Amino acid sequence: EKIIVMQIGIITVHDTVNYGATLQAVATYKAISKLENQNVEIIDYRCKSIDIRELPKKKYDFRSGTIKGFIYYLLTKKKNIRKYNEIHRFLIENTKVSSCYDENNIKQTNDKYDCFLIGSDMLWQLDYTDSDLTFFLNFTDKKKVSFATSIGKFWSNNQFELVKTYLNDFAVISVREKNFADFLCNKLDRKVNYVCDPTMLLDTNEWVKYVGKRKIHEKYSLVYMDDLAKNCKSNALNYSKKNQCLLYEIGIKNPLKKYHGYKILEVYGVEEFLNAIYYSEILYTASYHGMLFAIYFHKPFVYYNKDSNRLENLANQLGLQERNGNKYDPMLMKAIDWNLVDEKRVKFSKKSLECLDSSFL
Repeated sequence: EKIIVMQIGIITVHDTVNYGATLQAVATYKAISKLENQNVEIIDYRCKSIDIRELPKKKYDFRSGTIKGFIYYLLTKKKNIRKYNEIHRFLIENTKVSSCYDENNIKQTNDKYDCFLIGSDMLWQLDYTDSDLTFFLNFTDKKKVSFATSIGKFWSNNQFELVKTYLNDFAVISVREKNFADFLCNKLDRKVNYVCDPTMLLDTNEWVKYVGKRKIHEKYSLVYMDDLAKNCKSNALNYSKKNQCLLYEIGIKNPLKKYHGYKILEVYGVEEFLNAIYYSEILYTASYHGMLFAIYFHKPFVYYNKDSNRLENLANQLGLQERNGNKYDPMLMKAIDWNLVDEKRVKFSKKSLECLDSSFL
């Protein structure tokens, strides 16, 4: 009997300076690659709105900027380009990416793929994509699958009416936020799966192999993304003082700014990002993927909700609610029972992987 190999095209946020977006794009690709009888490729789809947000700025916008902002732009431009190049290299080395498409020629992909998968990241956040309906796979009548797609901010009634027809055309819908899954299930009157982030589908050892040797030899705590109230960095400063260790914040150093009590850790590639978390004493973060990789690497962490409840959903799923720095005093938090967390994580991952596998049947 002849084995039929399904050609799958992934549309996701893949060309970016964002570590989390790149990691989940690579993880989605790798997870599907391991399934039987599937041939997968990331479609290099260009959305102007996403490119403006995700790629290094080629020009400075004086209409909305300031002279001080322009000076900062000039001083950090080369570093941002270097960061982009390093992250892009990681993507290219770990995935297969198609030739370039946009809204005008995306229909041509129908000749190449048997199935299209959308996910993950905030591709159903219409403000983020400038209502680009390509992310609802409006260009094809082939099989449509969503995996770990995210919304961020909920749609208005008018926005929901705009996308409702396209959503009903999906063979399988799986999303990354529990309340979004409940919302779609209710609105569409159909099964919607709540699944893990794609990075959780890979064994921790697969991520550890990218870490490399320790680069900072002193004991240090780490901040990655502050919350809107600035509690994340403030609490991290308190921790570092009490525990007499260095405090680093992942970012690009602003030459116009003075830093008190902490240093900027300029990391460029994905490997450096993973290295920084892996060797830290503790991570304070408002980043979803910062929190995820602290969990994979068994690093104590404190999380802060920023502009969605993704982190809270994850904490509830893995029994880590008491790591919420918005609700609990970080200094009084108990040690994490990693055996219990791993048990729940593996169960969630296995269920999500089964969901992904069955999506292509």
